[in-house]
Amino acid sequence: MLSIKRGEFQSAGKRFKIGWIGTHNKDQPPPDFLPDPDDYDLFSAYARYRILVNHLSRGWTGDAATVYTTLLDKVPTTSKGYPFVELATLLWKTYQQTKDIKEACAPVIEYLKDHPDIPDLIGGPYGDTPFGNQTHTYIPEDLCPFN
Repeated sequence: MLSIKRGEFQSAGKRFKIGWIGTHNKDQPPPDFLPDPDDYDLFSAYARYRILVNHLSRGWTGDAATVYTTLLDKVPTTSKGYPFVELATLLWKTYQQTKDIKEACAPVIEYLKDHPDIPDLIGGPYGDTPFGNQTHTYIPEDLCPFN
């Protein structure tokens, strides 16, 4: 576990595979342990989007502005996490007009209904996600739960 905390994914992966072979049938290959480097960008963007939703729901517009600006600065259009920048922009602009989180979530939810691939990025139906069969299947209302 310490290898993961230090970012030594190669070392952690080797240790995991050694442990797997020692406890499982040798004919059963270990799962691919090494993370996709794009996953960091994806989940970082998702986390910042969720923080933005949280701050706006509490009326903390100054903190929300900081999170939104950081999201815009840190996530390029080529990133796997860029759809969360688009959601954040829609949420932010609507909130600026209405000052109401429920009203700001409404267009986000509608957008997500038209783009079901976005919730699937962080937890799609079983078999469609690389994050395991215990992963939550997200629906639009999960990503902006104030409606």
